[in-house]
Amino acid sequence: MAGAKEKKIVFPPELIVAYEGKKLAKKQRKKNIIIWSCVSVVFLFLVLGVSSAILFPKIPANKVVKGSTIKQEQIVAGQPAKWVTLIPKSQIISGKFLAQLPRGAQNIRLTTVSAEQAKNISTRKTAQQLSLVQKQQLSATPLKISKNVFVKGCSTALASIGGAFKYMFADLGDAVANIAPVADVVQSIVDGSAGQGTISTLDATYVNLSDGSQTTAPVTSEVAQTQDSPVTPDVPTTSIETPSSTEATSQRNSDAPTPEVSPTLPAEPLSDYIAVEYDTPAPQIVSETTNTGQQVTVSATNEDPQAPLTDILASTKIPKIFKVGQEDKIKIKWENQGNQEVVFSAYDTNSDGYLDYVEWTVPHLSEQIFNIIFISKAFQLDTDQSILADIYDTVKTQDNNYTTITNGQSVRVTFDSPLNNKNDNTIYARATNLNSPAKIEVYPVYTDADGNTTEGSIVATFDSITTANTYKVFLTNLQTPTDKFDLKVTGSVDFDYIVDPIYYWVGGNNGGDWNTDANWQDGAVPPDGSDIYIPDTGNMADPVINFSGSM
Repeated sequence: MAGAKEKKIVFPPELIVAYEGKKLAKKQRKKNIIIWSCVSVVFLFLVLGVSSAILFPKIPANKVVKGSTIKQEQIVAGQPAKWVTLIPKSQIISGKFLAQLPRGAQNIRLTTVSAEQAKNISTRKTAQQLSLVQKQQLSATPLKISKNVFVKGCSTALASIGGAFKYMFADLGDAVANIAPVADVVQSIVDGSAGQGTISTLDATYVNLSDGSQTTAPVTSEVAQTQDSPVTPDVPTTSIETPSSTEATSQRNSDAPTPEVSPTLPAEPLSDYIAVEYDTPAPQIVSETTNTGQQVTVSATNEDPQAPLTDILASTKIPKIFKVGQEDKIKIKWENQGNQEVVFSAYDTNSDGYLDYVEWTVPHLSEQIFNIIFISKAFQLDTDQSILADIYDTVKTQDNNYTTITNGQSVRVTFDSPLNNKNDNTIYARATNLNSPAKIEVYPVYTDADGNTTEGSIVATFDSITTANTYKVFLTNLQTPTDKFDLKVTGSVDFDYIVDPIYYWVGGNNGGDWNTDANWQDGAVPPDGSDIYIPDTGNMADPVINFSGSM
């Protein structure tokens, strides 16, 4: 509208004052946040700097006495590794009185030993044999763990981080409780004066040897023994037994590797020694059941480079599948080394005639994976497809000797040669309860180059198992030939005989071509190694012979 005047809005003065006050307060809050953030960062760096100086001081190299470190006994997965460092007392002088141990050293114990005792300690060999009691105690209980590579990788990473934080916060807790004493020890080290106790840096633990008659922890009685009874490691309170005659060792095994001999001691023939005993964290061992046996992982999350873990004894319980004398039906393959076969020993630890424990040596860590493979032409599997028993001896012939497979369980059978869709599965069996007919589903099983097995889709069904009889199904729906099948039971079935197929020759006595499909009853040339049936011509002692592609 022409000539109209703009209308000006006028705010009350008190509202303007309130608005400006809020703007100023908001600006001040932002400024305070920035200031306090800077102060916090500076304070954090100061605290970290002070904490680092307290928790992880720098130890002068000229304060450290050199010694010889010996592995006290064979390292066993699941148990702390035991070590002893021998230091001549004559080398412990004013200003040089620290023994350097690995960062994760625990249960540190000091005592004085004679030169003769020190020699015995340094030259003895680590034990290679465990008693039956120790085998039973050390057996790792099979556990179900994830096979997902990502999950396992994350678990390993978190374990490593957790280990690092464990050390960090353990030291932080000690420092908070004992800041003054730790500072005094550090100062005494720098000054070269005597002091007591231990102190840790980022890469080592140092033990004060300034007074050899003192101990940092209760001293084991074994350390201060005579020449005829040198230092021996701590053993379980259970008495040690001589290995039983029922123990069975793998027939393929050679002797265990010769244990390492300790380094030569410093030339101090007339000097007493300080023996510094200590433990380092136990290598971890986990066993899981697989559909071919077991997988065992041996690892050390925080292995100290100053005390690398070598020649670790790994062990695990195994299901009672094989009898003593059947060690050749077990194989252990080292996955990290291209599935290299590993030498092992198998034992019957409770004298019942069945192998229930295996052990082998792991040359080194960090994480090593071993696959224990059980070998048989017929296994009984549980509902999770874990191996329960070797039933081959029971089902290899028709002899009225039955094996019962219950609802949801399977028989994993391996034939002499691959079967195709022109073959059949034949069994002699009966329903466990004649009033409850049973059913058997047939699934092909495939094995890849790494030994991993995969079950395919159902290819056939024995629809009604009732009285003891011969039952046959054709594998018409089998897409890919295989020699391995799972026979999964619904109900309950007693198996007497699982037939390894025989191929029947129908090509006549003369002039027939072995490589022509039509000359065989099933319409297919048998695979090499198959059993074939040749009608009796009057000059054959046994009509069943082995086929090799030509006759």
